[in-house]
Amino acid sequence: MTGTGPQSPPIASTAGGPPTDKGDSFVRPAGFSPWHGQSVSDSDRLLSLVGVFVRDLRRGLMRTLLWLAFLLPPVGMAIYVWVRTQVQAFAIAGPEQAAFAVQNLSLSFMVGLAWALLLQAGMVAPTIARDIRFGALLLYFSRPVRRRHYLIGRALAGTLLVAMGLAIPLILLVLVHVLAMGVTPGGAGELAWAFWPLALVGAILASLLAAFLSTVVGLACGVVARNPGLVPMLFGGGVLGSVGLSWVGQLIWERNSLARSVDLHHALEAPLTFALRLIDPADAPEFVMLDAGAGLGLWVALAVVAWLLLERFVADPPLGRGRS
Repeated sequence: MTGTGPQSPPIASTAGGPPTDKGDSFVRPAGFSPWHGQSVSDSDRLLSLVGVFVRDLRRGLMRTLLWLAFLLPPVGMAIYVWVRTQVQAFAIAGPEQAAFAVQNLSLSFMVGLAWALLLQAGMVAPTIARDIRFGALLLYFSRPVRRRHYLIGRALAGTLLVAMGLAIPLILLVLVHVLAMGVTPGGAGELAWAFWPLALVGAILASLLAAFLSTVVGLACGVVARNPGLVPMLFGGGVLGSVGLSWVGQLIWERNSLARSVDLHHALEAPLTFALRLIDPADAPEFVMLDAGAGLGLWVALAVVAWLLLERFVADPPLGRGRS
């Protein structure tokens, strides 16, 4: 490729020289000329990059159907809720309605997390490894894309799709509960007037945090493995291995021990546990909150290490096709 290679379109352009901070600089592949044209803001370039990555993750009918599969468990849960609240023979007592709703949201979130981790392993986590395998990094960095923008774009794209898959079913489930129980469920106490708004906000925030933590860890697995076929095994094997390790620990130290928080699937439920604590009428044992805190701390620690690995990777990205 000659020194007068293809130039970037204006939508991805910027004016001026590269920043002095290496970690925030543009990659300058040999053979590509920098674009000297109308300046485009960093935020516009980042949003364009996120849009490209989101479309990549949901491209094709099969992938779209896999994302829509998040809605299947809430359908069954909605039928269950309707039967338990409308059929007299199975109706729950009025004072138990709030606790019943919290339990249903937690169960739906747990099921959604299992599916989310599967999609993380198979679709989101291998994306950087695929970019390495097919030489896509050369294409991205031949444009004025900042190093951090590539990482943030990948993380935001995965977080957005996974969070939507987790949050939308919970939002629909809240609406079903409102229709079945009314705007003030029984047993909600002094916060009955704000029970459903707090449940909605908690569900959205918990979905965003769980999606972000699992996405960052998954992307780091792609940097470690570098082989798209091995990344699902590394990420999925790590989650399954944590489940087995947790079971062994619980057999040794009993179920109500911190060994349970080692289970990465169970630990990822912690954001919703904390989010719903304010409206949960049941007095949760102290151990439940300690277990949730330990599990959330484990995921945060993994995400911090994962982000450091990602930053180290993008500081010297492999631009050649198939380079490892």
